[in-house]
Amino acid sequence: IGGDITLSKGISSGGVVKLLGSLSSGGTIDLTNDDVAGVIGIRDGGAGSIVNGGAISGLVWVSDVGTAPFSGTATFTSVTSTGEFKTTSGADVTGTVTVSGTMAGTIDVADDLSGEVSIGTDLTGTVTVGDNLSDDISVDGDVTSTGSIEIDGALVRYGRILIDGACDGDITIGEGISATSFIHIDDGFDGSLQTGTATGSFDVDGDILFGPETIPLTLLAYSFDGCVDIDGDLDGDIDVIGCLDLDPPICVEGDTNGTITLNQGDCDPNNYEVDDTCPACP
Repeated sequence: IGGDITLSKGISSGGVVKLLGSLSSGGTIDLTNDDVAGVIGIRDGGAGSIVNGGAISGLVWVSDVGTAPFSGTATFTSVTSTGEFKTTSGADVTGTVTVSGTMAGTIDVADDLSGEVSIGTDLTGTVTVGDNLSDDISVDGDVTSTGSIEIDGALVRYGRILIDGACDGDITIGEGISATSFIHIDDGFDGSLQTGTATGSFDVDGDILFGPETIPLTLLAYSFDGCVDIDGDLDGDIDVIGCLDLDPPICVEGDTNGTITLNQGDCDPNNYEVDDTCPACP
């Protein structure tokens, strides 16, 4: 459809709205700030918009055809622990998915994510990408111990994982990280980051930053009780910026051709070193 559908009371539990075609450019589904406790289904993806969505506690699927990506926009206030936003049958997301609050459920992209997933507060659920990430997954709050980001393929082109808060959960990347890709965890890392979890060995060519993007005059405490495990070569750079309280476990199972730098400035103490003994991670 290329017109507008207004759902003035959202979708109640047991309710189903399905489009057996696409939501084309200019078409909208307006949830009028109400919730999705039932099902919204769009079979053939499209470039239209789902707007003014409340909480998802049911299911929103935006493509069930591998050759029909969802290239539009979808905006919701939150996803509860029972809520799902997904594509199936190998369909990509090339558009933008925004959750302005907490994402406690599941966002599952069946194949490539070349669009953006943006979470406005905390990630306590799971974001899964079935193949490659070439745009942003951003979390403005924390990734809690129950939260996870799972990329089955690689970070390619300009694929980025950006966490403005702390990461106590798990990030897994099945393959490698390209030279133009980037991972940033701003405010503490007590979780795990594993690359090359798929069969084989995959290199990390891009950069990984733990701490602020701009080095402050006075460094702040940075908790690094997590672990990094790279199953392949490190050709990019890993930087840790902040005052530590232990030797951060960073394991490179291949060759280290890039750098691993602990910027501890005038911290007291400021003599922590990388623990490269490759303890179990996570």
